[in-house]
Amino acid sequence: MAPSLVINRNNMQFNKLLFSAPIALIVATKSAYNNFVTGDNFRIGIAFIIVLFCILMIVFILNAIKQSNNKEFALEINEKGIIDNITMAKAGLIHWENIEKFEILKSSGHQHLFVFVKQPEKYIQNVKGFKKGMVNQLFKDKGSPIAIDLRRIKYDANELLVLLEKEKTHNK
Repeated sequence: MAPSLVINRNNMQFNKLLFSAPIALIVATKSAYNNFVTGDNFRIGIAFIIVLFCILMIVFILNAIKQSNNKEFALEINEKGIIDNITMAKAGLIHWENIEKFEILKSSGHQHLFVFVKQPEKYIQNVKGFKKGMVNQLFKDKGSPIAIDLRRIKYDANELLVLLEKEKTHNK
């Protein structure tokens, strides 16, 4: 293999979300306003819940904008291993000798490339906050904390799997 292969992010996924999120925000805002106007205590309570939803939607939209502007590479494959810059685990460099196998599995309704590693706890402990629980659950469900959402990279899934298997064999 050449010195390294850099695989870029596919930001189109976030762009699709950015187009649909404002519509949901507009509908929720109108519904909250209609519930406030009635004066009924129950409906005012519902309106507060909708306002909280709107605040979460704004945070979601801002995060999606931030992600869509992220110009960092998603993955880099080199003679040392794989540099992960896109999964929830943000594993960094995964050395070839630490990788057991690769497998494409469905998770959350979408195809993911799972990287099965010898010491998964090492990668889980580096994750902070809410994401740690999600990565832990991913590990319990699928057996690996490292899952690459194949919609988020600009590379054919099957070609990537073949390439990774070949590089793992060659560089071990």
